[in-house]
Amino acid sequence: MFAYEGMLPEVSKRKIEGLKKHYNIQDENTLKFFTTHMVADSKHTADWLKLLSDNNSYSVEKLEEAARSTCKALNSFLDGVMTANQISCH
Repeated sequence: MFAYEGMLPEVSKRKIEGLKKHYNIQDENTLKFFTTHMVADSKHTADWLKLLSDNNSYSVEKLEEAARSTCKALNSFLDGVMTANQISCH
C-alpha cells in the first residue's frame, strides 16, 4: 500500500494536467477524484512512513507476504473497476 499510495499524488497531478491541457476539463467536480487522491494519498504515505519506521521488528518474510497480498487485492480491485466500466459502457 505504501508503494501504491506513494505514487498516486504525482500520478493524480499529471492526470489533472493532461485532462486540462488535452480535453480542456476545468470543472473541479469532474477533477475531484484526482484532487482527492493528491491530498489523501499524500497523508496516507506519511502515515505509512511513520508506521514502517516505528515498527522495524517485522520479518522480511512477513513484509514480503504483506506486499504480495496487497498487490493481489489491488489487482482484484482494478479488475472490478474495469468490469464495472465495461458494464456501464454497454
